[in-house]
Amino acid sequence: MNKISSDGIRAAAIVSGILGLTLLAILMIVLVASGRAAKQPLLMSLLVFLALGIWLSMKKTVWNVVEEVLDGGDFLLLKKGNIEERVALSNISKVSAAVFWRPQKVTLSLLTPCKFGSEVSFIPNRQFRLLQGMESPLVDELRARLRRP
Repeated sequence: MNKISSDGIRAAAIVSGILGLTLLAILMIVLVASGRAAKQPLLMSLLVFLALGIWLSMKKTVWNVVEEVLDGGDFLLLKKGNIEERVALSNISKVSAAVFWRPQKVTLSLLTPCKFGSEVSFIPNRQFRLLQGMESPLVDELRARLRRP
């Protein structure tokens, strides 16, 4: 089986998100402990909204990404942690890509939901870096194999 997903990007994104949230939490604790939070409530509310924004962004873009995708010809083997799911290409209704996101994220829409839901995302290992807004060649290849636009 051929691996079509990238290594380590998901872990790096999770670590950077956690690091960002941790730094915001430390800043909030320092502001509360120093008494500046009471004097500047707008700053604290801004930090709370920033933390909420980071959390929602991580949930939408990183935490829903599977770690490994293996191409088995007429199926894809999806892995996230200890969970594995075999998805037949005939179960994929649409292949789309977030072209303005780096690294590019590929999303598979499924006819019948699997253990990971009705949409599964992954980071392809072959990134097309020439121009922003161009899809990965893997997206075109998967679409051609599905024989659907």
